[in-house]
Amino acid sequence: MIVTAHCPDQQTLSRLRNRADSPHELRWPNVVVYGNYTHLEKIIHESAFTIFSLTGAGQGKVKTKGQNLRFFRDTLCIFNPFESFEYRIKESHEVTILNLHLQLDTYHTLLHDILSSDDALLNNPDVQSVDYSFYHHIHFNKPIFREKLLMFDRLPEDEYLLEVRDILTQLILDSKLSLQGLALNKKSTKNELLRRVGIGRDIIFSEYNDPNLTIDKLAREVSMSKYHFIRIFKDAFGFTPHKLIQQIRIRKAMEFVREGKMTRSAIAFKVGFQETNSLYPLIRGYKIK
Repeated sequence: MIVTAHCPDQQTLSRLRNRADSPHELRWPNVVVYGNYTHLEKIIHESAFTIFSLTGAGQGKVKTKGQNLRFFRDTLCIFNPFESFEYRIKESHEVTILNLHLQLDTYHTLLHDILSSDDALLNNPDVQSVDYSFYHHIHFNKPIFREKLLMFDRLPEDEYLLEVRDILTQLILDSKLSLQGLALNKKSTKNELLRRVGIGRDIIFSEYNDPNLTIDKLAREVSMSKYHFIRIFKDAFGFTPHKLIQQIRIRKAMEFVREGKMTRSAIAFKVGFQETNSLYPLIRGYKIK
């Protein structure tokens, strides 16, 4: 596994492929990029399986398929192999990034291990190509995920990849639970509904601090009626879109409160509350896990 503090230059990134079919192309390696940036802009024409994360304050931005998404310390941004996107960091202070890219064979090996029973692995240990895609890009970056991702410099490669396997296992389980929450018989309909509310969730994570972010806007973005969107979102994720927006705003507000550098009025506006007074009762009753 390559560990580096610097992202490859754009010329190299443009040559990277999951399968190198010509001398001009380079095969994606297993690589961890752990470094500090104030300004970084890259275009990925063909991604490996990728996890983007931040270990401190700041935000990252990605643009893909017409979506403009943001991720922070408490979220992960994930891309399946063969996707394309633009990636950007632009801050007044240094941002610490931890980006993981997996070679296609490595990714398939981990998926094969996760999605196969012990009996199946015992009877057929040869790695099979697995057709699996994550439905959405932005995911909660649980504290245990952060701990595991940071183990790259303390563990041999195979042991580190086992930690990555644990992260993938939990993300896949979360996705399965979301599908099971949809009371429908037709798998294709379930998948399409989960894809759409997943886009809505990505938008919430990225635009939570926009005071004009409404359920009506989210429903329009994913081409669903308002109450159909709310119902399916709650069935899939266990809470309503409004509740998720509120939770993210409170968590971000509490981060600013702990830093002690801003007034509570400024914090309220920064996280998307139109009325300053809306934040006070929510902060009083909220416990950070």
